Amino acid sequence: MQLTADGNWNHLGLPPRTTCKVRFTQITGGEVINVEFIDCPYDAEGRDSVDRALRKTPMPYSGFETVFSRLVTLNFCYPREECAP
Repeated sequence: MQLTADGNWNHLGLPPRTTCKVRFTQITGGEVINVEFIDCPYDAEGRDSVDRALRKTPMPYSGFETVFSRLVTLNFCYPREECAP
């Protein structure tokens, strides 16, 4: 899921090495239906970019049915290799 979200995310203009923690709700098939910002210092535009990244395409579902979770928590941060785990 992190790869899908990161691939959809346009982080231009956002502060590097700054983590935005979100929780999202998805339905069977991977469609994201709700995004909640848990700990995110991004401004409204940055939060909107995260929300769009999560809703752009369904999260991986096919082949992952046995580990499907309706509620998922992810961290957005770039460059990923310089962000705290």
